[in-house]
Amino acid sequence: MSRRALLFLIAIIICCFQQCKSQFSDDACSTGVVITEENGLSGTISTPNYPDDYDNNLNCTWIIQAPANKLVEVQIQDFLLESCDFKVYDFLDIYDGETLYSGAPFCGDQLPLDFESSSSQVRFFFSSDFSEIARGFQIKWTFTDKLLSDVACSSGVIIPKDNRSSGIISSPNYPDNYYNNLNCNWTIQAPEDKVIAVRFVYFMLEDCSSTIYDYLQINDGEELDGQRLFCESEENNAKNFVSSTNQLRLRFVSDSSVTAKGFNLTWQFKDVACISGVIIPKDNRSSGIISSPNYPDNYYNNLNCNWTIQAPEDNVQNRN
Repeated sequence: MSRRALLFLIAIIICCFQQCKSQFSDDACSTGVVITEENGLSGTISTPNYPDDYDNNLNCTWIIQAPANKLVEVQIQDFLLESCDFKVYDFLDIYDGETLYSGAPFCGDQLPLDFESSSSQVRFFFSSDFSEIARGFQIKWTFTDKLLSDVACSSGVIIPKDNRSSGIISSPNYPDNYYNNLNCNWTIQAPEDKVIAVRFVYFMLEDCSSTIYDYLQINDGEELDGQRLFCESEENNAKNFVSSTNQLRLRFVSDSSVTAKGFNLTWQFKDVACISGVIIPKDNRSSGIISSPNYPDNYYNNLNCNWTIQAPEDNVQNRN
């Protein structure tokens, strides 16, 4: 094949790829797109026209559906939407199964963190309004071979394994019934100056009105007096709470008989000052820094944070 013919063939392949990619994005913004193993084991999704600016008045949906025995790894390669310093206009919502990913909606240059799903499905919803537009986003997805819960039920899992400050934990096979004879362990380790907020999205285990068979045990730190035991139904038992230490240890046990849908919970690191207040300094320091939660990124809604700076009696505090 001559060099000229080869270049022509390459140009045709590139053109076809761009058309397919554009059609993929266009379908997402009309009927929605479901991406399965038939589309490959990895790929990318992007806003229409990317890397050029997307259009106004879009409502786009991508559903990444992994096989039942796999998870979805999500890597944000590029992200820039309309500025949202004062109000959210154009945004991206990300759902891990039925759960809205912590931090959503994402807008402006608030880059979502890379993550691995806790279920076999991840859904993206992008919306743009009638005014300003921007470059948009490109996101890489990959089907992974092993469920996080499978690892938790064999050797145990310590999370986060990256720089995430929030995440999701669910029973194996959720939202379908978990398996018999499980012994699963997760350890959530926060930085020393953080505590951990837990919110139950769903909770239903085997009935335990007479005897406890299947249960979720949560230990707050190393002490046994910080232990919580959850069983049966969400209404009767599982309550949202905030840890008193920077570590939570979760153990899920099922017996050899009845199973149920299981549980799905979210965890998020919180500043101690915004939970119980902080008295500083707690050591012999004579200076320090205080900042709003999540600084230099935007602080969260609904905060009530308290710091008390206690100087020695013969000192004053310099606030310059």
